Amino acid sequence: MNSPEKFIPTQEKGEQLAQAAEKQSEALRSRLEKLGEDQAENRREAAQEALLDATTEAKSGTHEDATEASFSKETAAVRRITRAEKETAYKETLRKVRSEMRPTEKAFSKVIHNPFVEKTSEIAGKTLFRPNAILAAGISAFILSGITYILARHFGYPLSGFETIAALLLGFMLGILYDFLKVMLTGRKAE
Repeated sequence: MNSPEKFIPTQEKGEQLAQAAEKQSEALRSRLEKLGEDQAENRREAAQEALLDATTEAKSGTHEDATEASFSKETAAVRRITRAEKETAYKETLRKVRSEMRPTEKAFSKVIHNPFVEKTSEIAGKTLFRPNAILAAGISAFILSGITYILARHFGYPLSGFETIAALLLGFMLGILYDFLKVMLTGRKAE
């Protein structure tokens, strides 16, 4: 069924449409201008934040290469971990691990993680108790004790028990001498 009324734009309706279109375009123009101002302000704020970050990094002594500098906050600045931070993290880790231990294990952990015991162990490990020295001590004790026992038995001499200890000490000194000569000749630690 066709409607007898037809939409025929009159001059009055045309003027109304033109005014509405002008209002819409004015509103759109103002939105675009405001958006442009907001973007400019956002750029200014980002630049100010970057300047503030750079100033803070310069004062703290850490800085990134200028080519790597970025205005985004997603890139983290490279910083050095201090001794106090390492100590705090170490103590926190020990606390967490000890919370899962039995009382006897906790007591043993407290003894071996005492700063004096740790430093002594570290120094001894780097100087006296080298792997080559211990290996040489074990091998020489086995070989020299065996030879001494065979010779003493063959010739009828009694053994006192000091022979194995002397062989250990001799092998240990030979191992340390080997490490020392290796470092002196090659400039590298023996591994």
